[in-house]
Amino acid sequence: AVTNMVQNTAAQDSEILVDGQTITRSTNTVSGVIAGVTLTLNAATTPAGSTLDLSVALDQTALAKMVGDFSTAYNNLSKVMSNLGSYDKDSKVAGALLGDSMLRSVESQLRRDLGVPVSSATSNYNSLGSLGVEISRNGTMSVNQTKLGQAVSDNLDGLKEGFASSDGIAVRVNSRLDN
Repeated sequence: AVTNMVQNTAAQDSEILVDGQTITRSTNTVSGVIAGVTLTLNAATTPAGSTLDLSVALDQTALAKMVGDFSTAYNNLSKVMSNLGSYDKDSKVAGALLGDSMLRSVESQLRRDLGVPVSSATSNYNSLGSLGVEISRNGTMSVNQTKLGQAVSDNLDGLKEGFASSDGIAVRVNSRLDN
């Protein structure tokens, strides 16, 4: 083993200046400075007073995860609603909201919200199916990664509108559940 090692340079925190504010991190990866952007610092120093150009690339993996998380959350909600309104004939145990019209109404309205095209969308990406989200016969939602990837590459703004415009699918579902 080597025992005669000498430290030539002590490790230092990364320090950057963004919009007049000094940001310090213990690594070369800086997040939380610009919303939704992670900066990876590649150079140790730049000439004093110099300005660097910043290029931002879409993280398609993170986007696919968000759509997948939406699908998973809906499937979990659907399962809870199903259990609340169920009846097990073998154990003779009823869900807490068996026969409750409010539960049936919420389930029906959610299905409607998911199936109605987004009128505020300015492209053909105005429905779950066109955005790469499919609903099976049993009501389970899944993500078709190929279709989602096509929507992202064809029209990212259309994808955003489909989910988050004034009557986007996620906006409608959120509003319905808030009510």
